[in-house]
Amino acid sequence: KLLQSPEYKQNLVEIWAKILKFDISCRVDLVKDGALPHFVDHLRWGLNESTVNLPLNAMEAAEQRAMAAFILSVTCYEYPQGQTECIRQNLHGTCCTLLSSFESSNDSSLDPDMSSVGEGISPKFRLWLCLCLGSLVKGNTATQNEAIDYGVHLRLFERLNDSSPNVRASACFAIACLLGQPPSPGASDLLSPPSEREAQQSSVVLNGSNITSSNISGNHRLIPQQPTGIPHQISAASALGNIFPGRLQ
Repeated sequence: KLLQSPEYKQNLVEIWAKILKFDISCRVDLVKDGALPHFVDHLRWGLNESTVNLPLNAMEAAEQRAMAAFILSVTCYEYPQGQTECIRQNLHGTCCTLLSSFESSNDSSLDPDMSSVGEGISPKFRLWLCLCLGSLVKGNTATQNEAIDYGVHLRLFERLNDSSPNVRASACFAIACLLGQPPSPGASDLLSPPSEREAQQSSVVLNGSNITSSNISGNHRLIPQQPTGIPHQISAASALGNIFPGRLQ
């Protein structure tokens, strides 16, 4: 009930961010008590009409928005109940709208109100919006399909050109979560560490390929060689198209 009060909401958001940082299991209470809509609404704190008349400091409001995105990201991460509830509360739609407003903030032909909203989307907030979208869809086919139908991937692709390297990295994480398939039964067998003999036999460069197999500190890894002469984004797009044919329409 206190989350409904603008007077106490800022303090409670900060408290919940610290609680989840210390004990992630408390997210169960947020889902059970139906508190997630308040945090989804808080993503617009200081940007919408309901808070524009409050005595808000711009930096404090930006920090509040980032904390709300952190709370939602933690609530969704590998937690199907949290993912389902956040989809039901249109978290993906809110994140996409905020990212779209940032993309359009420098367009003079837009409504000034939209441009002002975009100017409030700081790099830290963009980072957590991307992480939030990634956590929302990670390992969950239902939320992945819902997000793709909404066009979440388009907003994430735009952030690959973000001026902040941290935002670009978070966008890559979110895209991987969005396009990745949940593990199938028996997949754990394929992911088990190889035997010592297999590791020794594979410690050679595979002929005719650009992949090097190595055994570092007992961990068997496949290391792709760095592509040369090809823009990384083109290489990544081609790889995604080969791995996930027909995933994106």
